[in-house]
Amino acid sequence: MLPTILRDKEVYKEMKRQNLVLEPKQIIDVVCKTFGYTYDEVNIELREKDIVETRYANYYFLYKYTYFGLKRIGKEFGDRDHSTIINGIQKHLDNFDRRDVKSMKIMRRNHAIEQKISKMLQRITHEEATEKAIGEVYPGVTYDLFFDNMVCSIESSVVKDIMKRAFEIFDAN
Repeated sequence: MLPTILRDKEVYKEMKRQNLVLEPKQIIDVVCKTFGYTYDEVNIELREKDIVETRYANYYFLYKYTYFGLKRIGKEFGDRDHSTIINGIQKHLDNFDRRDVKSMKIMRRNHAIEQKISKMLQRITHEEATEKAIGEVYPGVTYDLFFDNMVCSIESSVVKDIMKRAFEIFDAN
């Protein structure tokens, strides 16, 4: 099933009025830079794995953060068919079900893209709030380091305090 964020026209209009909607080019630039490619490299018919993954990520983020339909997203990438866009979004989402090295790398890139888009929208994500709270308790420790290496060895009361502080930060923004 595809994500359905920003599909209500009234919500979209209100977000646009508040300048909280990104232009497709902004999203494409963020995704391509995060994956290390340019739009022109991603938009050609190459089937190189990394380029295809970048293209799929673009489909996903355009669908998630714009009011574009599948056909319109397809036009952004060389008149690709709507079924190609659905397939690409689904393949991108499939990475979240696997726990191999490649999928983890894509998930980290997704996290980075979400952070960049969030900053562009001038909103704070739960992950950013959690990272800020972790930094208050453990200066110099990043979100990834905390969850990859430290969470198992920390007392549950400290984790609860961090999560409580993260929600306070999130609610304040």
